[in-house]
Amino acid sequence: MATSTPDASPTVHDVNHPDQAPPQSAGGFLTSAPSSPGLSTVSPGTLQYRPLPKPHEQPLRSGSRQESNFIRYLDNDLLTISRKFAKQSLPGGYTTMAEPAADMEKLVDLLWISSTPWLQVQYLLNIANTFNDYLASFPPDWPPIFQLLDKLDRCFYDLVVGTSRGWKMSMTEKVRVKGIIERTRLHVVQRAELYRDEEQPPDIDDRHERMEREWGSGDDERNDSSFELDMDDGGEDDEDLDLQMEISRVYSRTMEEVGERLGG
Repeated sequence: MATSTPDASPTVHDVNHPDQAPPQSAGGFLTSAPSSPGLSTVSPGTLQYRPLPKPHEQPLRSGSRQESNFIRYLDNDLLTISRKFAKQSLPGGYTTMAEPAADMEKLVDLLWISSTPWLQVQYLLNIANTFNDYLASFPPDWPPIFQLLDKLDRCFYDLVVGTSRGWKMSMTEKVRVKGIIERTRLHVVQRAELYRDEEQPPDIDDRHERMEREWGSGDDERNDSSFELDMDDGGEDDEDLDLQMEISRVYSRTMEEVGERLGG
């Protein structure tokens, strides 16, 4: 089962507030540190979720130059992500699911640092919906997928319950969140089933017949390689169970909360 890593904010320049000068990087606005490398497999006890970075004490002032700079930065990065996706498998384009997941996770971190809920809802919905659309375009790379979905879940949960400095999400926004969550949960299950079917191990009856041929129907002496194969199957079962547990966690916090607030 997943565990949380110690709280360590990424190396991200502060989102600009009225009393702060904008850092001269990333288009004169801010830069973000690369996300920690993802794990290559989902196996029991190995997937550690990264915490959200510490948000600012105050949101960006609506209509301020800092808010405009931040919006422009987000829009440019989302456009870059879209272009890389359109060029997938070509030079400069995405080649794995981990790449757009990492780019989107950086934006989620920056949105959270901004502590500006009216921008967070708008852009997090955009990111969540876009990421769901991208899931079908690459073989699933579960660790970065779960990392991003976990962060989105934490953000949406906080915004739904209204803990972001007294700000309240509208009913329309809650309905949109619920719709994206339901589609994504279903999509993740479908992707897992598709790739599990493609890698399905031999049927149990086929394995039994093979074992009888190798061992002999009345012979107690077993073939060592067959015995080792059976022992290895337990590891595959554990990995599959762990994957199912992680899938069940997708948007679980927000799904429960928004379901209660919308009446099911």
